[in-house]
Amino acid sequence: VGPLEVETMTLDFIPRSAIIAGAYVQSEACQVEEEEEEPPVLAFCFPGDSTISVKIGGTVEQRSMNALELGDLVEVAKNKFEPIYSFGHRNFADKHPFLRIRTDDKQILMISTRHMIFSKDTFVAARDLKVGDTLTTTAGETTFIQKIENAVGNGAFAPFTPSGKLIVDGIMVSSFAAVTNKSSFQVVFAGNVSMHTIAHAFEFPHRLVCHYTAGFCPREEYTSEGLSMWAHSGWEFAQWTMGQNDVVRNIILFFLFGGLFLFAVVDFVILNLLKCVVSVIIVGVISGRSIIKTAK
Repeated sequence: VGPLEVETMTLDFIPRSAIIAGAYVQSEACQVEEEEEEPPVLAFCFPGDSTISVKIGGTVEQRSMNALELGDLVEVAKNKFEPIYSFGHRNFADKHPFLRIRTDDKQILMISTRHMIFSKDTFVAARDLKVGDTLTTTAGETTFIQKIENAVGNGAFAPFTPSGKLIVDGIMVSSFAAVTNKSSFQVVFAGNVSMHTIAHAFEFPHRLVCHYTAGFCPREEYTSEGLSMWAHSGWEFAQWTMGQNDVVRNIILFFLFGGLFLFAVVDFVILNLLKCVVSVIIVGVISGRSIIKTAK
């Protein structure tokens, strides 16, 4: 795909590291040409006028991102709804750069370049998409990207759900954004792991406190840029980690990924408790019968 056309103004994109859900991301901030340079504005999410289905009692209605509240039940798959337990980013006022993605079935999605989106059976950063790639709709059907262009939107919102998934403007996306320039990370003993999976594991302690125990944290606080304090703290930790020498940094990352694996296992058990219990009972019954037959 050739250079993307900017419809309203020429933008320069300034890379900046940030954290979302404990997994650091590189975001981009826009600067209008010929104006005095200002500090970049973080944006790794969706604009305020993006829409999402919200379940209220027995009815479902469409709401814009800027109208969402903590605890709202939002659509994460066809006829499946989960509560918003946190916002990784919640900024109502600032303008941010986004990609406008048009599909062959007339869907239009605005998403930041580093945000993860479901394509070709995995989550990838939106910036890695190209015309002809597939996306997944609310119904679970495949749609093809027809056009990608740069755009500017008002506000920046990243709702966090327990599964880490959302259906925004009819397209399946992640709650999270990618690490650095890649959509995945090479993890020892695990191979190539999507940044969605890594970020979801990083979020487990936050999810444990604000979803599994409290339902959601009603007094969530944000920085002046709208970044949640949880994400901001993770960003500072990542900056410190990446500033260490190779030996210290690799030791930290080794234990960090070990913790992520443990979080992922515990999270899976919690989300699939009934299935796990049934599986253990079935295995126990089969093992017991085998032991009895052997004894006879």
